[in-house]
Order: sequence, then structure tokens, then C-alpha cells
Amino acid sequence: MLNINYGHNRELMETCRSLSEYAWFVEEIRENRKDMGIEEAIDMAIDNMPENFEIRRFLVGNRAEVKDMCITEYNEAETMQMFKEEGEDKLGELMEQLLSRGRISDAQRAATD
Repeated sequence: MLNINYGHNRELMETCRSLSEYAWFVEEIRENRKDMGIEEAIDMAIDNMPENFEIRRFLVGNRAEVKDMCITEYNEAETMQMFKEEGEDKLGELMEQLLSRGRISDAQRAATD
């Protein structure tokens, strides 16, 4: 598995300029999200993209579609994290119920943490 986040796998990024530029774009959105909403963060990342980036023309020309894609991915990641947390909470509750009914031991409960 390769980490394609901005600042990682330098050799790969030097070999594939489009991937490097896309990694920069995603990182820029993440940084912008610290201070603004997702749509504004995407717009600012596109607007701040260096003129010499090969993907800039595509992103500017397809801004609405790019925003929709980024928002969908962002919401999907948020939703998956929420499901994960809810699942962990439910598992913890179930384990506590099984422990209180004597169905599992403390050691078995601890093994699920």
C-alpha cells in the first residue's frame, strides 16, 4: 500500500505530476477546512492552485463537478467514521450485557478492547 498524501512517497510524486498536484489539492482542502466550510475550502484550494499545475485547467473548468465529488467523498468519510464510532459503542454495550449475565469473562471482555 502506498501513501499518496501530500509530502509522502516523493519518488512516486516526482514520477507522476498529476498525482502530486492532486495530493497538493487535497491537502489544501484539508488545511482550508480548519477555518471554513467544505465548499469554501474547495473553492479556495482551486483558486490558490499554482498556474503551472497541469490539473488546474480541468479543476477550474469543471468546478461544480469537482466540488460535488469532493463534498461526496468528505461526507462519506464523515459518515463512515460515525458508523464506526456507533458500532464501537454498541459493541461495548453488548459486551457489558454479556459480562453482567455471566456469558463472558472479564478476560474475554478485555480482549475486545
